[in-house]
Amino acid sequence: MKLFLTLIIVCLNTAICKSQTTAEDTFDFYFETSKDISKYSTWEKKGDSAIIKLGEWRGDCCGGVPHPHFIKAKIVKDTLSYNLNNVPNPNCDRRIGICMAAINLVINTKKHPNYKNLIWNEIKYENTPDETKIIDEITQKIKSPSIVKHEISEEKGYLGAYEKYIVYTDHHVPILIEREEKEVRRLYLKNGERNDTSYSKGIFYITKWDDNQFIRKGKIITAKGSRIIEMHKDMQFEYDRNKVIQLINK
Repeated sequence: MKLFLTLIIVCLNTAICKSQTTAEDTFDFYFETSKDISKYSTWEKKGDSAIIKLGEWRGDCCGGVPHPHFIKAKIVKDTLSYNLNNVPNPNCDRRIGICMAAINLVINTKKHPNYKNLIWNEIKYENTPDETKIIDEITQKIKSPSIVKHEISEEKGYLGAYEKYIVYTDHHVPILIEREEKEVRRLYLKNGERNDTSYSKGIFYITKWDDNQFIRKGKIITAKGSRIIEMHKDMQFEYDRNKVIQLINK
């Protein structure tokens, strides 16, 4: 009886070990929520895995920031193609505040030994034919000598942060607005202090100024320019209408 039980335990242990080995061998890559946004700005090796920050996002709490479980991605050769696949919640009150998300990519270095040279390809939100037509028309129109360009830049704080506006008007009506923002956060770490810098830039192609309707294209550049991320269409990043009006009335 003891011999029989021993054989069962040995078989179970062997099965568990085999299952763990198989899981490790089949592990390819996955995304996870970052617990420390100050880490993984560059690749960090951990055993047979390597970790790097995919990016940081800020937006409304109703689906305006990505979640690691919803990201769709695949690696073909040395290219990672991914779509953040934000899932907006139509029943959520967007006035509840702003949420932030930092997501890491964890990759199997045995399967992807050339991971440090990985090419990042974000599958971006595509414009509809009508939107593309409007963007092209406004892009050409601002080249006309009749279009007036207004510009202002304001410092924010003492760490070099700023907010910049460029507004193009046609007969005193805005047709294109560029808003650029540099954010600097002071991080207090165990091994000292450092500044974490990011840039956000949104370009607003105005379709109906009186009704505040526009098409927005934008990008976010993370700390040290390590990643350029297309601004998702649901991210909360708009222009201040009052600032625009004050600027063009100067």
